Amino acid sequence: MLPEPTRYPQFTWRPLTTADAHAMHQSAVADITADGADSAQTVEEIQPLLEFLQKELPYDSLAAFTPDGTLAAQAMLFLPPAAEGESLRFNASGTVHHAHRGQGIGAFLMTWMEARARQKADGRAALIQTNCRDHNQDRIDLFTQQGFQPTRYFYRMQRDLHQPIPDVPLPEGLQLRPWQPELDNATRLAFNDSFQDHFGFFPVNEEIWHVGFSGKPEFRGDLTRLALDDADNVIGFCLCSVNPGRNAQTGWKEGILEDIGVIRGWRKKGIASALIVAAMRALKEAELDKAALGVDTENPTGALRLYENLGFYAMRRSVTFTKTL
Repeated sequence: MLPEPTRYPQFTWRPLTTADAHAMHQSAVADITADGADSAQTVEEIQPLLEFLQKELPYDSLAAFTPDGTLAAQAMLFLPPAAEGESLRFNASGTVHHAHRGQGIGAFLMTWMEARARQKADGRAALIQTNCRDHNQDRIDLFTQQGFQPTRYFYRMQRDLHQPIPDVPLPEGLQLRPWQPELDNATRLAFNDSFQDHFGFFPVNEEIWHVGFSGKPEFRGDLTRLALDDADNVIGFCLCSVNPGRNAQTGWKEGILEDIGVIRGWRKKGIASALIVAAMRALKEAELDKAALGVDTENPTGALRLYENLGFYAMRRSVTFTKTL
């Protein structure tokens, strides 16, 4: 049985729906100052996610609304495909509007998501994960009180594109190209190959790839750079995006290097450096001022050191928390 929100009758409780993107955005904007954030998810970011999860939302989400329709709190559980032989890895996300914090709603939602994850796991080996920025002490306290442990740290890094960009050529035999639709599936397969030894990896199918990568509104294929061999196999990639909504909130002209990878047989040849440099030049030519990326501080390929060597610096840190079910 899932816990019921009987302590909070002042709210209307129901699952999230695809019509809630605007309410979620408004709630996130209202919490920017309280959370020490620089921007909030836009409607354009949230809507595709809700549509992708619309079959699961009636069972795997829960939200509280005030009488005037304001989103007071929400929780959402997502179970990505598991790699063969691995435990199920549930992703738990949610928030409580700052005006309604301190009442135990966050603890209730964490308990609800854990109970739902156990229900779905049905006795199979499983983990549940969540995350927050390292300065959100209230969330860190909540997660630890719920039995979660910090397991990984991630940096958000940024670089000034007005600083000199070095020349880093691709190795002989490889060619540089922007993303094209006919190379999309090959890029997805290269992504799966390059990230399969990384923390939290799960095989990305075509549907998830479209929603979370090349099909999302902010994806910029014209700025994305691929490394191809003589047979047009994708050897490496630097996927780029530009989010006008976020840039409008921050006042920055920022492009994002979303994912950078090289298939395993081609690592340690300078391909990632060449792709990043090429992508930065493309961002600068598009009249953007900053480049940003995220990195696992324990990345097995030494990505953090690579990014620092190319002029990126850490802006903030987030923490992933894990609990074994």
